[in-house]
Amino acid sequence: RPAAGGGGPGAVVFRSERKYLNSAIYRFSLKDDGGVRSILVKIPLTAPVPSANSSGCSTSLRPRLYEKAEWVSKARLEFAALRHIEDHFRSRGAPRFNSVRAIRFWPEDNALAMEEIAGSTLDTGLVNRPWKLRQRASYRLLSALSSAGAWLGELHRVRPLEHTQPRAVDQSAFRASIDQFITFLAKVRDDNQYFTALRQRIFESVEKTLP
Repeated sequence: RPAAGGGGPGAVVFRSERKYLNSAIYRFSLKDDGGVRSILVKIPLTAPVPSANSSGCSTSLRPRLYEKAEWVSKARLEFAALRHIEDHFRSRGAPRFNSVRAIRFWPEDNALAMEEIAGSTLDTGLVNRPWKLRQRASYRLLSALSSAGAWLGELHRVRPLEHTQPRAVDQSAFRASIDQFITFLAKVRDDNQYFTALRQRIFESVEKTLP
C-alpha cells in the first residue's frame, strides 16, 4: 500500500478499506494534472461477510428476484453494466445527469476500478434533515428528488445488455416482487400492521399506473 502523503502528478495514495456483504472496497487518491481524484477498487468476496441489521436479522436473508451472479463473473458483468450506463448518459449530453465512470477491469484479480462521485446522497438528505424545512431548503430537496426521478426515468431507457433479464414487466410480476419485500420488511421491523397498509397503498397505485 502506498503511504499516505503528498507526491507529484501520478501519485497514488491508499486511503481506506471497507468490507460489505459481498465485496470489499478500497479507496485511493490519484493526483493528475486535473487535481486529485478519488478512485474506488471493488473486489467481490468469495464468501459473503455475515452481517445483520439493527433488528438482528441477517441481511443475506432478504429476498432476491434472481439468483446472484457467480463470483467469477460478478465484477466483469458489473463493469460492463457501468460502462454501458456511462455511455448512454454521455450520449444524452445533459449536464443534469451524471453516472459512475468505470475505469478498468482486471480479469486476473476479478476487480474493477471506478471514479467516486462526490456529493451527498438522497437518503442523507431525507434522513438527516428535519421534516419542517425552511422554504429554500425544501425547494432544494424537492429539486434533488425531481432530478433523481428524471435520472431513473432515463436509466429505464438504457438498452438491456445480453446477460440482463426483464423483471416486473406487468402488474402480476410487480405485485409478486413487492409482496416478497413487504413480507420480509414486516418480519425484520416487527410491524405487520404498518407494512400491510403499505402493501395495500402500493397495490392501489399499481392498479392505476402499470399495465
